[in-house]
Amino acid sequence: MILKISKYLHSIYPKDFKMKNSYERVYVLAVVFISSTFGYFYLDYLGYFLESALIDLIYVSIMFQIIIALIISIKWKISLHMLGIGGLVGTMGALHMNYGGLFEVISLSILASGILGMVRIYQGSHNCSQVYIGFCVGFIFQLGFIYSLFAN
Repeated sequence: MILKISKYLHSIYPKDFKMKNSYERVYVLAVVFISSTFGYFYLDYLGYFLESALIDLIYVSIMFQIIIALIISIKWKISLHMLGIGGLVGTMGALHMNYGGLFEVISLSILASGILGMVRIYQGSHNCSQVYIGFCVGFIFQLGFIYSLFAN
C-alpha cells in the first residue's frame, strides 16, 4: 500500500523546481490553495480578521488568484511570478486611490515588475503572453477586491 502511494506521489510530483509543464503546476497550486484555506480559517478563528477587513480581502483575493492560476494551468502555463508582483502593484494602486501618498512605491513596484517580466522572458521560462496574463490577473484581482472595500 505504501509503495503504491509512493509511486503515485512520485508520478504527480514535479520533476524539478522549474515546473516547465503546465500540468505539474496544478498539483502544487492545489496544495498551496488547500494550505491557504486552512490558514485563512485558522487566522479567522484567532480573530485576526476582526481588526481589519483589508487583511481579510487581501487574503481572499490571493486565494482567488491561486484558483484562477490553477484553472489556467490545466491547459496553459501562466507566470506565477508576475501574478504575485501584479497583485502587489494592484494592492498598492488600490491603497493609493484611497489614501494617497504611495506614488513612489507604485513606481518602484511597476519598475520591479517590468524587470521581473523581462527576466522571465529572457530566461525562456515564459513567453510574452504568459507574462502579461500573469501580471494582469494579479493586478485586476487585487485592485478589484481592495477597491471594492473602499467603494462601500
